Amino acid sequence: MSREFLRKHVEELRRNASETMERAALEPDNWLLQGVAKNQLDAAAEAERNLAIEEVGDSFEALEWRLVGQRLKVGEVPMALLARLADPLNKLILRAAYFARNGLDPSQGVGDDLTNELDLRLVGVAPGSARLFIRGNSNPDTTGTSALSSAVENLFDVLVATDDFTDFYERLGEIGESAAHALRDTLKALEQEECSLEVKWHSARNARQWEATFDQVVRVRSLLDGTAEPTYRQSTLRGIVTLLAVNGRVQIVDDAGKKKTIRFNPKQQGEQVGALRLGQQVQLSVTERVVVDPITDFELVRYTLNPPQGPLH
Repeated sequence: MSREFLRKHVEELRRNASETMERAALEPDNWLLQGVAKNQLDAAAEAERNLAIEEVGDSFEALEWRLVGQRLKVGEVPMALLARLADPLNKLILRAAYFARNGLDPSQGVGDDLTNELDLRLVGVAPGSARLFIRGNSNPDTTGTSALSSAVENLFDVLVATDDFTDFYERLGEIGESAAHALRDTLKALEQEECSLEVKWHSARNARQWEATFDQVVRVRSLLDGTAEPTYRQSTLRGIVTLLAVNGRVQIVDDAGKKKTIRFNPKQQGEQVGALRLGQQVQLSVTERVVVDPITDFELVRYTLNPPQGPLH
């Protein structure tokens, strides 16, 4: 089945679904018409997904954002919403990918090299509320890893942790502060439109899914607001090294038996961390990034390893 045929088929199904939805809105008690409208929407949504898969090819991997709202019933996205959503969503993926590859936040944008490599594209807006399909280059680089796939995995780890603020805050460290800010702005755009949300990663290797009602969208956005203005402190941590991870984490167990995770920049601090050994008693200079749980007022602390010459902040 050719792509051109699929495109025309999708357009026809969209048009039929839109016309039937308009008639159904005028006859809310006509259950038969309501059922026909729903079936047409489902058929259009399935055809749109098939078109997206065909256009990407056999290596189909795409991030789907399904927006559910009163003004999105026939798969039409208001231009104002798309304008508010496109920029932070693009920044979210790019910044999370940059952090996944480099272990630190971009200081002045992610750069043209990564932007061109990921080649993010909107490949479809499907009926059934509004389903935005975004694809990019998820092929592994010379190190055998994919910045896009790693970014998406880390993003879903953040989203599924939203029921536990402590875990959520810790997971935010996997995408970086700048990506967290972009996630907040993305959810704020949806909040203004009073949307519920379903996010899917279509992948043969590791499909993921997360859903949020409108109230949950608001709650997660408020959690991100709560992490936007941290305070910083300098301190020294003492303990025994129990983990040395190449993705930028050192874990120690202190004298009280508590595990503490310390993040570092693998590129800039690799030699410094390389001198450490498992089981070694250490004393590490760190920067504490502190936020307060808005529910309990409990302080949540994230540790970053200071370079030998002094603190990072």
